[in-house]
Amino acid sequence: MSLSNDLLNESMPKGFTLIASDYYDFVITYKRTGMVFMNLFIIFFLGVWSIPCLLFTWILLLNPISGFFVFFLVFWIPEIIVLLELIKFLFCHKTFYFETNQLIIKTNILGIQWKDTIKKKSIKGVYQVKDGGGEEDSFPSWGLKVVAHDDIILIYRQPYKKSYWLGQFIADWAGINFSYYNRKDIKFLSSIFNKYN
Repeated sequence: MSLSNDLLNESMPKGFTLIASDYYDFVITYKRTGMVFMNLFIIFFLGVWSIPCLLFTWILLLNPISGFFVFFLVFWIPEIIVLLELIKFLFCHKTFYFETNQLIIKTNILGIQWKDTIKKKSIKGVYQVKDGGGEEDSFPSWGLKVVAHDDIILIYRQPYKKSYWLGQFIADWAGINFSYYNRKDIKFLSSIFNKYN
């Protein structure tokens, strides 16, 4: 297998680590890094949103009126969803095991683990996707999707270099083309975000 040394070592973005293995062709570990401002925004949102959540909980405990239960749910459900997303952002670890004929992806979030297997011959495409920074979102970010038996999102909400690097690596391994964004065509909202790409 001929993957360039540049892809393997010199240009490897922060968060990826290449691990030596006697059994697999390549083993790459990945821990989400970057997107500091998005993480801070989510933490701020949780802090502010927690105030009405706790207030409605307190009111419901003191005066259990059925109408307050609806407000309780309306405020707590977004809180829980955003908290779970933040936990995934901060504590998700992935390991990519490249074999001759398949890619095994093991995901671990605080001890909860699962595995995906993608047969090399089933891979129809590797695509970099822009998943943040549009009209509804101020934080520019990119993800990586592999189209095989299903569409599988490998990483998401990350700086450009991470999805680009992993996408190019997987495309080279699979012997197919990589569809990516031309960075010259992307306009960043602020130079402050470039610092974390």
